[in-house]
Amino acid sequence: DFEVGSSVDELHQRLDSAAREVADELPMLVLVDLAGGSPSRAAAALAHDGATQVVTGVNLPMIIKALTDTTANVSSITEAGREGIDIYGETSRTSGGLR
Repeated sequence: DFEVGSSVDELHQRLDSAAREVADELPMLVLVDLAGGSPSRAAAALAHDGATQVVTGVNLPMIIKALTDTTANVSSITEAGREGIDIYGETSRTSGGLR
């Protein structure tokens, strides 16, 4: 969690600590919500070790897949996220927006 009032330095320290705790269980997968935000930038620093992958844009189907499917890999997790996206109702483009 990146709680309100936390600093980016605190976030880096917490991620580094968590990574050290599971270092014997590499490779490591880090799931974050938004690309470019502080959590994704902090996690990206971990990806330089070659044993950590960071996936951004995570949605609930991806988290469920990652936590429940012991054979899941990054490709199947991201595919679960894509399959979890659907549109209900009729939409049409009007002057640059959805109506």
